[in-house]
Amino acid sequence: MFKYIKHILDFSGKYKVRISLAAVPLFLKTMLSQMMIFYSYLMILRLLEKKYLPKDSLVFAGMIVLTLFLEALFQNISDRLQSSAGFIVMAEKRKALGEHLRRMPMGYFSEGNVGNISTVLATDMTYLEEHGVAIVATIISDISNIIVTAIFLSVIDYRIGIVYISFVVLILFLSKGMMKTSLKEASVRQEQNGRLAESVIEFVSGIGVIKSFPAAHFAVERTEGAFRESAEDNIHFEKKYSPWTFLMGIVCGLGITLIFGLGFYLYHTGELDKSFFLGLGLFGMQIFGSVKSFYSQSANVSLAESSLSRVDALLSEPELADTGREHFSPSGEPEIEFRDVSFGYGKEDVLKNVSFTVDKGQMLAFVGPSGGGKSTAVNLIARLWDVREGAVLLRGRDIREVPLGELMNEISMVFQRVYLFKDTIYNNISMGRPDASREEVIEACKKARCHEFIMSLPDGYETVLGEGGASLSGGERQRISIARCILKDSPIILLDEATASVDVDNERYIEEAISELCRDKTVIVIAHRLYTIRDADKILLIKDGTICEQGTYDELVSQEGIFAAMAAV
Repeated sequence: MFKYIKHILDFSGKYKVRISLAAVPLFLKTMLSQMMIFYSYLMILRLLEKKYLPKDSLVFAGMIVLTLFLEALFQNISDRLQSSAGFIVMAEKRKALGEHLRRMPMGYFSEGNVGNISTVLATDMTYLEEHGVAIVATIISDISNIIVTAIFLSVIDYRIGIVYISFVVLILFLSKGMMKTSLKEASVRQEQNGRLAESVIEFVSGIGVIKSFPAAHFAVERTEGAFRESAEDNIHFEKKYSPWTFLMGIVCGLGITLIFGLGFYLYHTGELDKSFFLGLGLFGMQIFGSVKSFYSQSANVSLAESSLSRVDALLSEPELADTGREHFSPSGEPEIEFRDVSFGYGKEDVLKNVSFTVDKGQMLAFVGPSGGGKSTAVNLIARLWDVREGAVLLRGRDIREVPLGELMNEISMVFQRVYLFKDTIYNNISMGRPDASREEVIEACKKARCHEFIMSLPDGYETVLGEGGASLSGGERQRISIARCILKDSPIILLDEATASVDVDNERYIEEAISELCRDKTVIVIAHRLYTIRDADKILLIKDGTICEQGTYDELVSQEGIFAAMAAV
């Protein structure tokens, strides 16, 4: 548990001191919480000794009111220092995680880690926000109570104090075994939560397929299986945890029995004064209350420690290096160059020693069979991943030597799969250039052929879109994404042929919008319909990670190779 306290304090960063200082008022509050029993003890003692006077009622009443006030005051100070700090820490960690995810290579998000990210954000960080620092407060409070109780019992009689301390040490020794079991099982539960989240995300994402194809029942069964595994893991955890709780109850019961037995014996032999025996009677039944509470924190500490470890692990995932200090500048070099580039998502290369150049203002098209490496090449230009071997250069500069933000300023991307945020249409478009005026946003929309349909909506540009832009058609979403890129006005356009999966009515509008977007730009396009790249300055046919054919449309058709066969279909 003390390792957990150190871990959460280190995790809290600059708020470490603030959370640590909260231990002082929390200790004082704990001390005061015991005073009510002490006041009762004094009152009963004075009554037994027939020394209780009428004015004593006012004295005791005043002391009780003062104690309650101070207890509430110290609790408030502790909460302000500790509890509020916990919410602030987690708010900053969420922002830090968002920045971290933004800087991570796209490969991380395609390796089955989406469920893990979802669990960390929705479960682990929420648990830490609500319980992480509160657990520290409970532990400090319990330790304070244990210390106060040990001192009180030792004052009554040192032998009673020794028995109590011996049982506390025994229980703490047992708690190590409980913590070990809890930590092991907590990690299993958290991993299962990740798998469950991933399964649910997959189920929701594929709900259209599941509803359309009865044979897709295996997806439902997989999700149901994930829920069953989650239930089994939780039941397994309780089965492992319950024996420790049962054992702790037996040990505490035995401890109370021995302490009271020793008290009776000492009182019977005259070695324990009546007043002390009375005090033992008042305090005795709760002497192990704080020990039980401290012991029972094992499960909470295990879950919190597991959550901390998962958050730390995600935050420690390697980012895409952004240490470049060089800058792009006009030069006689090609606008884009691949120089002996090799890259793979695993051990096998997707691209193998690929080299080509694109001059400023040219249009380069990638064609070829699915899985050949077209999208990978485009993604490497945007530095969504880093090359394994070779280099991608922009105007003669290795893109890894330039700040990532500067590279992104040079590039706009339009792909088939468009994502729009749950926000107004205006805000979705203006993120292309946040300092743009409203007139510039509207002009970009007119060029993208989306102004008219936006104005036909009830709230026009202030219409709030559903998540992912679900309230719009695919073609409408595509035109809004193009308007965003037009507004950004980057010199390089990366285009996964946007008309490949839209209806005929939208296709004409999108083609007009793309023409506006690509005017006077360097364009890299992944072509699915060969007639759309008749005017390309250069076409590269990529198959199995290598460039098999290259040239203009007419040159490739005349070679009667793979491209000619594709064009003839």
